[in-house]
Order: sequence, then structure tokens, then C-alpha cells
Amino acid sequence: MRDEDRILRKLNFMQKCVSYPKSVDAGSSGLENNYELRSAVERNFQLVIESAIDIGEMIISRERFEKPETYRSGYGYSAHVPDRKARGFR
Repeated sequence: MRDEDRILRKLNFMQKCVSYPKSVDAGSSGLENNYELRSAVERNFQLVIESAIDIGEMIISRERFEKPETYRSGYGYSAHVPDRKARGFR
């Protein structure tokens, strides 16, 4: 599978993970008191973060950039994403 395809699959997965927390009305759902719902929302955020890290590592590997010392510094490479659709998802 090409890197671009893998990145787009990850981006689609991220959109799915982001849409779930957006569908939860934190004010009326009792998010603070509902352990299962809060856990599901937190897990979706965790999956989004992990996917963003994976995408960054794919791009760094593909472009043969120097591997960043921290995950945070890896986000400086996001301007190098080759696909406009991928760049637009932030």
C-alpha cells in the first residue's frame, strides 16, 4: 500500500474518531458522571492523537527527514504533506 493511501486511511479514521465526541452533548449528557461515555470520548481522542503521530512518522520516513527528538517537534513537518486533503485536516 502506498504511503498516500495509508495516510488517507488514517485521516478517514481520525475523522470518524473526531465525529463521535462532537456528537456528544457534554452539557446534557452528564459526561462528568457517566464513566462509560467519558471513557469512550477520551478513547476517541487518544486514537486521534495516535493516528496523528503515525501519520507524522510515515511522512518523516517517506521524505527521509531527520527523526525529531520529540513528538511535538514532529508537527513542524506537517506543511510537507503532499495531498491538499491531508493538509486541510487539522
